[in-house]
Amino acid sequence: MMRFSRNIAISGTKAVCSYRRIAGIENDNELPEIFLGSWIARSLHDDFQVNARVECSFTRMAQDLGLDVDSELKRIMGSWRADVAIYEEGRPTAVIEIKVFDEGCRAQSVLRDLRKMRKLSSRTGIETYLAVLITSTSGATCETRVRSLSNFLGHDFDYIDSPIVAGDGSADWSWRFACGAFL
Repeated sequence: MMRFSRNIAISGTKAVCSYRRIAGIENDNELPEIFLGSWIARSLHDDFQVNARVECSFTRMAQDLGLDVDSELKRIMGSWRADVAIYEEGRPTAVIEIKVFDEGCRAQSVLRDLRKMRKLSSRTGIETYLAVLITSTSGATCETRVRSLSNFLGHDFDYIDSPIVAGDGSADWSWRFACGAFL
C-alpha cells in the first residue's frame, strides 16, 4: 500500500526547497499547504500517470465511487477536503493530507486529519497518506520529532535520508518531509 509514499516524500522535499527560492522566504516552514499539494499532484501525475486533484471534497470522491451522498454522509464529511486526491481510471484511489508539524502544531492536529481520512477509507477502501513537513523545535531534534510522531500515530514514515538545514543551510533548525501510508 505504500506505492506513493517515497515519491510524495521526495516531491514534498523538492517543493519546500523550491518555494523558499520562489517566495524569497527565510523560514522553510512558512509555505502554504496548497503549494505542497499542487507540487505533489504534478509529481504523481508525471511519475505514475495518475490524475491528481488538489482540494478535492470527500463527498465528491464518495459520489465518484458510486456511494449515495445522503444527508448522513454530508453531515459526517460534507466540508472535508483532501489536499490531494489520486484518481485512476476516473475513480479516486487515494487521498493525501498535508501538514506542517512545526513548533506551533501538536500531534493531535495530525491525528485529527488522519481520523478524517480513515472515515472515508473505511467506507470506500481508498488508500490514505499523511505527508508531513516535520521541523526541529527548541526542545527536540527533527529526528526525535519524527520518531515521536510515528509512535503517537502508530506507524512509520518514509522520508529522505537526512534532515535539511532550513534557510538553505543558514538557520539553526532543520526539517524533514515525511510521508506515511495509513489504513
